[in-house]
Amino acid sequence: MPATAYRLTRPLAAERPSRWDIQARYAMRMPAERVQLPAGTWLLALPPADSDYPHPPHYRLADGRVVAIPEPLTPELAVPLTDPQALTALARLTVDDFGICSGLPSPYLQEPALLEPDPAEVTPLSCAEVTWREEQSLLINTQVAAVAAQYAYDLVVRRTLNQFATYLNLEPPTARALLLTSTNLARFGLPV
Repeated sequence: MPATAYRLTRPLAAERPSRWDIQARYAMRMPAERVQLPAGTWLLALPPADSDYPHPPHYRLADGRVVAIPEPLTPELAVPLTDPQALTALARLTVDDFGICSGLPSPYLQEPALLEPDPAEVTPLSCAEVTWREEQSLLINTQVAAVAAQYAYDLVVRRTLNQFATYLNLEPPTARALLLTSTNLARFGLPV
């Protein structure tokens, strides 16, 4: 089975095709534009157009934009992307032309170390054992649950979300959230 997603190994020029953007009763014709893709960019291969007119290969970027590249990718330009979580993140993230995000950066993009295997010599300990050894605060699970409950409340009841990551530390007690801003999303390859 051929690869469907790739990671660029060097920069590449692409074109974002012209398209219609429809918002409620209004439609705008968005012109084609040149896009410079840096090395490391993820590309999801889209199926070829179902027409007799020849089209260059089209790819979806992690931010949801679609680009056309004049020729198919070669092994010198890109390597296959095979990580299942990365593929899922690539397939779901979208930001429209008005900057409205309908997907958020996957935890894999935010913290790549989450996918690295645990060292073989380390025996996993339960929360109780880690607390007993004083390596973890007795209240950390309560704090994490409170943050998760707030995210659920914001999504389900308020139908809005203002942040997408929260970092906690109880020594000293601090909490920091990454707000949903173009600057923070740009860290994960989304357009500013």
